[in-house]
Amino acid sequence: MKSHGRDAKVADSHGSWSGSMARGFLVAVLSSVSWGIGNTITKYSADKYSTGHGTSAVIDVSLANYIGGCITLLVVSWLINERRKSHEAGPSLTVAPRKNMIIPAFMKACNTYAFVASVALVSAGTAATLENLNVLWTTIFTSIVARKFLHWSWFLSALIVIVGTSLVVGLSPNVGIKSHAIAGIILAIIAGLTFSGFIVTWRPAQLNTDYLPQRGIETSVFLAMAMLGMLFIHYVIGKELFGGSWIPLTTIRPSDLLLQIANGTFNVGLTYFLMAQAYRIMAESGVMASVLLSLGVSFSVLFTVISGWLILRAPIVPLQILGVVVFSIGFASVQAATKTDKAQDV
Repeated sequence: MKSHGRDAKVADSHGSWSGSMARGFLVAVLSSVSWGIGNTITKYSADKYSTGHGTSAVIDVSLANYIGGCITLLVVSWLINERRKSHEAGPSLTVAPRKNMIIPAFMKACNTYAFVASVALVSAGTAATLENLNVLWTTIFTSIVARKFLHWSWFLSALIVIVGTSLVVGLSPNVGIKSHAIAGIILAIIAGLTFSGFIVTWRPAQLNTDYLPQRGIETSVFLAMAMLGMLFIHYVIGKELFGGSWIPLTTIRPSDLLLQIANGTFNVGLTYFLMAQAYRIMAESGVMASVLLSLGVSFSVLFTVISGWLILRAPIVPLQILGVVVFSIGFASVQAATKTDKAQDV
């Protein structure tokens, strides 16, 4: 009888664990939906102001996205905090930048600036796929810093990712040998490299608090710092490369400005909020939490390609969808290989 009791408890525990993973993974996929659709809407405005070598509106589209994201995170964090305070005493929210946010904020600024410029030159799906190669760059950077040879399974996973990326990018109707397409691909790769730098340097800053509303506030402050970084990039080199105005938010029409502010509400704000919530739900799953979160978010490539076809009528070929699936499988296996590699050092 006691054995049956223990078995029942184990079964209940396993069911609860599986349920939390399933819910967390669903939330992660939802974040990739908002991210993918946001990429397509970003391209909608960026295309209107594209030139032969870039987009003159890159700074204003980027700033509008982040303004929307900042406002969303501030409002949502405040509402959640007020709701919790109405039921029980909670910590006070603080709004203050941190020194350890400077480098990751600048990396995120470079990432966003390069990505917005790239989507005016190549399809949003191509740009998103190349940007998502950041998982490869992150692992390579980590291994170089740690002076550690990677496990063979990582190289196999990397090969799968590269094959998937080649299918999406190589078969995209918007990619050819034209100079503007090559420039767009280079910018998307730069976006992936700088996103990798952002992930590597930002993670410690995100662990300062477990209180979700405060984490939302800190993320909003971080995004505001990234906006300042984008202005710095624009004035130092961006304006010379892509054109645009010295006065922010004056390059694009009011209708596009409002559209991109609204776009930033979910492309930046909602995406970050859902990613944090997904990880929180799956936290008890340990290593699997990071693997499932990465896999769920990687589907932004799929939703970018699909939303580009539905919203912008961007042409796609069936093998591109296969490429997205292969890419997602490789992306998940890279994460698993990386976690296995780390576990072997323990």
